[in-house]
Amino acid sequence: PDNDQPGVLAFANFDEQPVGGLISYKHKFNDSTAFENTTLIEAGSNNTFLQNNAGLSVSMSEKLALKLGYEVRHNSDVTPDKKKTDQLVTTNLVFKF
Repeated sequence: PDNDQPGVLAFANFDEQPVGGLISYKHKFNDSTAFENTTLIEAGSNNTFLQNNAGLSVSMSEKLALKLGYEVRHNSDVTPDKKKTDQLVTTNLVFKF
């Protein structure tokens, strides 16, 4: 079976405002394991912002899951004392209600 779900692609363009897009992808490997990736891009004349979130979730029961996440954020217009790119790795215990 084809478990890939098409992503959502949305763009906004306003006068004098940044242009942005969002791409989302999810793949279900089986009933208990899924991968999800979301990318957000906002670009203007003075700044570009990019955020990517990737996560792998594994259900351990009907109410409990474990999720590993990786996030990258990039901003082209930062103060000289800041890094343009941040990375975050997370481990989450998810309770379903």
